[in-house]
Amino acid sequence: MESPISGSETDSPCWKKKSAEGGLIADMKDHADQFLHTSMEHHRICLKKTIRGLSEFLQLRKSRSINRSASTKETRIEMPDEF
Repeated sequence: MESPISGSETDSPCWKKKSAEGGLIADMKDHADQFLHTSMEHHRICLKKTIRGLSEFLQLRKSRSINRSASTKETRIEMPDEF
């Protein structure tokens, strides 16, 4: 028996658009049909992938903001009171 978890993106259980020319209503209908006819195992796999991707996005965004704040941090040089 094959494992439901596959390494390639083409075998992903997550929803994919079938056609690029389809309109909004056709896409929504297709998405609903795929959602209703997918096993709970595939829903679980897709949810884990989505959460993992969101976590990676947030970590990347956090590291960017840390780098940006470190590069724009102002260093103050105090002048001595007496010359």
